[in-house]
Formats: sequence, structure tokens, C-alpha cells
Amino acid sequence: MRIAVSAAGQTCDSQLHPQFGRCPWLLFVDTDTRACEPVANICAELEVGAGIGVSQVVADHGVDAVLSGDVGPKAYEVLTGAGITIYRCPPGITVDQAIDRLQAGALQPLQIRRF
Repeated sequence: MRIAVSAAGQTCDSQLHPQFGRCPWLLFVDTDTRACEPVANICAELEVGAGIGVSQVVADHGVDAVLSGDVGPKAYEVLTGAGITIYRCPPGITVDQAIDRLQAGALQPLQIRRF
């Protein structure tokens, strides 16, 4: 599976970043091999639309899932509209730990309720 992870640094031993749209790095990871491609989040400093912008970057990379902390409702719409599953991860873990939890089935897909 190919995933995108919001990260504080450029490697899988970096901390998972708590905010999807404002993360400094996106790590594109093949979960079978753990091959990791770091990409700087060029949308992180936008005044508005960071979540939408980074969601489009992720969708363009052809991932199956996103692992992150918080994902806003607009980013959620773009990602799920592209068929990408979002998994919210707890704070204080590394990217490797988040991937381990995903592979162990310990993460549940994020669902935002509409009222």
C-alpha cells in the first residue's frame, strides 16, 4: 500500500505531525518495503487553503491512505473524494510507529459527520 504521512521531518523515524495541512513534510511510504520519499509541504505557509492544497498534492501522488493528526473538513472532502482513506493517529508517535499501528489494524478510518 502507498500512503502519505504528515511528518515533522524527512525520515520515518521523525515525529508524526499533528496537523495535516500545516505539516512541514509529507512522507510517501510504500508500507511493504518501507521505502520513503520525503516531499516538502509547499502549502504549509499559505494563509488560507493549506489543507486543500496539500490534499491535492497527496492525491496527485496516487496514495491509498493518509496518516496524520488532525485533518480539517475541506481536506477531508478532497481526500475522500479522491478515494483516499484517512487515519487519525495519536500525538507523540513516530511515522514508523504510525505505520506499525496501521499494519496491525489498530487505526480506524476517520469519518467526519455532517449535520
